[in-house]
Amino acid sequence: MKNVMTTTFNFRSLLKTVICLAFLFGCASSAVFACSCAPGTTGFLERSLDSNLIVIGKVTGSQPVNPAIPWSDIVISLEVQRILKGDNTVQNVTLVMSGLCGFAMPVNSNWVFALNPIGVNSVSRFYVSICAKNYLYVKAGQVIGQIHSDKITRMRIPKFIKSLRR
Repeated sequence: MKNVMTTTFNFRSLLKTVICLAFLFGCASSAVFACSCAPGTTGFLERSLDSNLIVIGKVTGSQPVNPAIPWSDIVISLEVQRILKGDNTVQNVTLVMSGLCGFAMPVNSNWVFALNPIGVNSVSRFYVSICAKNYLYVKAGQVIGQIHSDKITRMRIPKFIKSLRR
């Protein structure tokens, strides 16, 4: 009789361990999914059609909202160098970027952003998602990124600006 009870106790202990491990792996996998984007077929030019403001700007600062969480939103300070669309005259912009998961926009790097404000009356605070494809890297007179589709391509800035106006 003692052996049967011991076996039952071990089975329950094993069951509890399996449930705990499944829970822990589930939490870990949700962190991975928080860093994933669903595949899409559109690029920056199509996604930016509804944006109120498109700018070329230089990153002047970058700080995670919560440094303890790897996929935490990041607050980026941006110095606007050129407005490509919109009538906003702001020179400095604050971006809240979500889902970056280790993606870095180094200080002093240049980017094109298609922006929509946080809140109705905001003129300097904007929200950007890494999955939205509403940013492109700028280097040596070219924009680089998912301009037309998921494929990374390059385009000279004057041609890119003409493409925005279509």
